Amino acid sequence: MKVNDPKAYHFLITNRILATMRNYPYEPNRILSIYHEDRYIGVATVMMSCINHEAFRKLLVKYSGYENEAEWINTALEIYKNMPKFIILIKLLDFTDKEGIEELDAAILAQEQK
Repeated sequence: MKVNDPKAYHFLITNRILATMRNYPYEPNRILSIYHEDRYIGVATVMMSCINHEAFRKLLVKYSGYENEAEWINTALEIYKNMPKFIILIKLLDFTDKEGIEELDAAILAQEQK
């Protein structure tokens, strides 16, 4: 699974959990390889998969990395061009290169501040 959006990526590596909108209904307990900018980051498990409905978005936005539901929706629309059908909650189990991730994260934050 690719996590390329800087806010979602930063939230995932900081909190080890992420709610992300997707067009595919990942099965719970599935193990995923996580990538950021085509770089392997680590392994995560699918904790939950649900229909992308307003009620679920309101509950899960706090795990998305975005300030509010509107920002989360707008970002998803920019990425997918239409509203993804599912929300997937993943838990990061292990990093492969913690130092490399910290360097990458610092570079992303520096870019955001420009």
